[in-house]
Amino acid sequence: QSKPEEKEKERKQRDCFARPNDELTYGLGWNLVHDESKQLRYVYHTGGAVGAISCLLIVPDETRCAPESPSGLVVAVLCNSQDAAEIVKLSLNISKIFLDEN
Repeated sequence: QSKPEEKEKERKQRDCFARPNDELTYGLGWNLVHDESKQLRYVYHTGGAVGAISCLLIVPDETRCAPESPSGLVVAVLCNSQDAAEIVKLSLNISKIFLDEN
């Protein structure tokens, strides 16, 4: 492929995972959560093993974000438990403390 065609293909692939749409709520292992206006609100990934669970939650700051230097908030929670039902909620509550969304 020529350089312009390659760049267009790369852009389309990137947009597929970066731009919200009605069908996409899971991308490359990440849960994508959008607000009512289809803007990306936060992404998270959970995991676990015997006796432990984890959640990595990222809240991008779209107002200050530039592709070369993204900004936002990252919350990582590691827990000695196997009850994963509440770990995303806990991660969100922690993010609200730092984002002043109480």
